[in-house]
Amino acid sequence: MIATRDGAEVGRLDVPLYLDDAPRPSFDALRDGRFVRPARSAGPISRVRVESSPGDPLGEGKTYEFAPEDLTFAHGGNRVSVVLREPPEGPWSIEFQTAGNRPLAVGEYRDARQPHASPNSAAIEANFQGRAAPGLVGGFRVWELEVQDRRVVRLAIDFELRAEGSLPPVVGTIRLNSRFH
Repeated sequence: MIATRDGAEVGRLDVPLYLDDAPRPSFDALRDGRFVRPARSAGPISRVRVESSPGDPLGEGKTYEFAPEDLTFAHGGNRVSVVLREPPEGPWSIEFQTAGNRPLAVGEYRDARQPHASPNSAAIEANFQGRAAPGLVGGFRVWELEVQDRRVVRLAIDFELRAEGSLPPVVGTIRLNSRFH
C-alpha cells in the first residue's frame, strides 16, 4: 500500500498476502527441504537470516541475522559468495555453485555437496564463525539473480544444508535488493 499526498509518496506498507490454504514460505518448509516461492515485494528487500537447529555443529542452534551492508556479495560465473565483513565473533561465509562451468541462474539446485565432494553436482560451502562442516549436503533455490560488472546487484536465495548429511539442518534466506520477501 502506498500513501500519497498531493501526488507525492508519503508512506509505504509492504507485506505479503497469502490465500487461505496456499503454501507459505517458512523456515519450517525449508527444514523439510521444500522451497516455496516467496511473495513479490513492492520495493527492494535486503536481509539475511540463517537459523540453525539444536544439535547442528555448524550453526550450533543459533539464529544469525545480518544487515546487507555488513556483507560482501561476489559473483564468479558459476557461483555466488556471501561473506560477512570483519565479524567480531569469527568468519562467516556461504557459497552457492553450479556443477561444471554452467552459469548460476534462477532455478532449484538439489543434492548440493561440498565443491570437492562431487564435481557433477551443485555445491554449497559454509563457514560459520570458523566452523566448517564435514560432509555437507543440502539444496538451494535461486529466485532472483542480477549481476552487473561481476557485482551482485539483486539476489534472492533460500537454502537448507546438513552437516554429515543427516544432522539437523541449517536453513536461511538471503535477499539483496530483491523483489521477493
